[in-house]
Formats: sequence, structure tokens, C-alpha cells
Amino acid sequence: MEPAEIIDLIRICRRRHIAVQSAHTDVNIRAVKKLVSVTQYVIENDLYSSQRY
Repeated sequence: MEPAEIIDLIRICRRRHIAVQSAHTDVNIRAVKKLVSVTQYVIENDLYSSQRY
């Protein structure tokens, strides 16, 4: 395998890795936003303290 071919393979792998990282980051951001909105809803509606045990 020529050095240029190896370099091309490395570039392809890096692009795929970056794409996967980006997808994971998007999922994490959505999860955090959902958690924040649920927490905000609970606080605004005082749901936690009104529960009876």
C-alpha cells in the first residue's frame, strides 16, 4: 500500500469518526434539553413537594 493510500484511508476514518461524534453530541444535547424542560415543569408546577407518601 502506498503512503498516499494510507493517508486517504486515515482521512476517511477521521471523517466518519467526526460524523459519529457529531451525532452523539446532537443526541446528548437533545437529552439535556429534555431533562431541563422536565425539571423546569416540575419546579414551576411544584409537583415534587405536593406528592403524598
